[in-house]
Amino acid sequence: MDTATYWTAVGSVATAAGSFFSFFAIVLTAFLYRRQKNDEHAAQIREDIRAFVGATTSLIRDMRNGSLLISVAWSAREVMKESLPPNSDVNDLRKGLENNDIGLSIAVVGWERSSEVESFRNLVEALVVSSRRMTGNLNILSNAGEMLLAIVDDTKMMFLRLLT
Repeated sequence: MDTATYWTAVGSVATAAGSFFSFFAIVLTAFLYRRQKNDEHAAQIREDIRAFVGATTSLIRDMRNGSLLISVAWSAREVMKESLPPNSDVNDLRKGLENNDIGLSIAVVGWERSSEVESFRNLVEALVVSSRRMTGNLNILSNAGEMLLAIVDDTKMMFLRLLT
């Protein structure tokens, strides 16, 4: 074998080896990229579940201990007090509440002025966001979140109905 043929063969083998290593590097890069994306997706799912559980636990705790309704009732009391003329008595309050619309107004304004409602809204928003992110087999958690949100809405409506 002459030298030119030898170097041609070596060049062909080196080119084939280089092509193989390039192909292997591309496959390895694609595999690592896909694995990284799967790891990121799994981390996002774990974070969504943590947020869902945290928001659910906080909402249930706040609804059970009654601090939200106490705060809203206190705010409604303040609104009633502001709506009455100075030196009013119980009879003035009863006369004012005979108007059906005033109870609803007091309830709505009391709800909006309550200091607890803002944190309650933040918890509800966190629950909404995290439950909407639940897809696939985790959709059962989304349904539970929707049910809890319906209960929360009922809590507000119950308070509004109490004063109307």
